Amino acid sequence: MKESLQPAIRLARNGFPLYARLQGGLRFKREAMLRSPDAAKVFLTADGAVPELGFIIKQPDLANTLEALAAQGAKGFYAGRVAEDLVRGVRATGGIWTLADLAAYKVIERKPLAGSYHGARIVSASPPSSGGIAIVDALNILSGFDLHGVDSATRKHLVIEAMRRAYRDRAQYLGDPDSFSMPLRLLTSPDYASGQRASIRTDKAMPSDMLPGIGSQPVGMQTTHFSVLDAAGNRVAGTISINLFFGTGYMPPKTGVLLNDTMD
Repeated sequence: MKESLQPAIRLARNGFPLYARLQGGLRFKREAMLRSPDAAKVFLTADGAVPELGFIIKQPDLANTLEALAAQGAKGFYAGRVAEDLVRGVRATGGIWTLADLAAYKVIERKPLAGSYHGARIVSASPPSSGGIAIVDALNILSGFDLHGVDSATRKHLVIEAMRRAYRDRAQYLGDPDSFSMPLRLLTSPDYASGQRASIRTDKAMPSDMLPGIGSQPVGMQTTHFSVLDAAGNRVAGTISINLFFGTGYMPPKTGVLLNDTMD
């Protein structure tokens, strides 16, 4: 942690120039940031305006938080000064966090989800992550098509139709396994996929109203993903999301941390 966090600490401490896409995000979230003095101090000008391109964004409080994490590991965030500032800031605006909540936080390891596709074994994340179910579901549907024997447009059409059905299931059935029962065996079953596949036509897209249960929702583009492969063949796919640009737009004082709004 001490070594790997150094680039992030350096960027937070020394700053980086505002670029076009981030500027657009600031315009989108400006009103929310104006309600959070610490967020506004970092990302907006002194008079509350969105800065011009090239403006240097510095985050000294975030640098301090990252340094505590680098020096003390998880305790640098879930206990001590950072935890106290997080809880104090959340409770000041009506939130219900406690120091005990943060101290009790732990990572839960769950059994990975496994499937297959034309002889390849697919191993992916189980709920509450939805990615593994969606991948296995979609690949099970696609396993009944000869994707190499069709033209490029038809291949894209089939992949899209499979993903539409998988994402409909994702929105309809998936949730937190600690509080919600999910038909995982059904959703990953080849027999279930056969039923979904039967509704796909190669000459026509299925109307969305024939995939009932889910209305359209605006999609954010603020999820960060990175993949790492080392010399021994170990692979990590890491994803973090604060949902829409800048999450809630709220930054507990002295922390530099933007809180997410993934629960909308």
